[in-house]
Amino acid sequence: MKSTRVSKNFKGLCIVYAAVFVASIFLSNFSLFSYADGNWTDTLYEYTNSYWGVQITDAPTERREKWDDSSSYAYNDASNTDIMQVRVYGAFATGQHEDCTYGTPKSLPRGAAYYLPNLVYEYGEGIYSHKPDYTHAFLMFHPVNGLQGMYLHIWWSPDSI
Repeated sequence: MKSTRVSKNFKGLCIVYAAVFVASIFLSNFSLFSYADGNWTDTLYEYTNSYWGVQITDAPTERREKWDDSSSYAYNDASNTDIMQVRVYGAFATGQHEDCTYGTPKSLPRGAAYYLPNLVYEYGEGIYSHKPDYTHAFLMFHPVNGLQGMYLHIWWSPDSI
């Protein structure tokens, strides 16, 4: 008689543990996706200077939508030069743009990855009434060596997690 009582308690305990386990898996996956709202997918930026006698001083990425107030992100994984300075620009889909870098612009040595604080989204939300409502962001790279043969291979996103 005693063994029946133990097995019923054991079954009940197993059911409770299984329910907690399933709930924790569901909640951890749900919270991951609900918190990552921004346009944070990395895009590869590649550029090669193949022109003799031309020094590249400014290398802009394409414009991408800015979805939240998080920092932009860049990872210089395979360029053959360091980046002296990275600036974040606020922009419309086409046309007007302005430097929205927050604080001192960062350098981006080969192998380095950084979050790049900016005010693009804040300008777009109308928090600063004297600023345009920018909807997009792009990065401007200023390479250390922009001469012929310079190769930039940088992953970036306008938002971050």
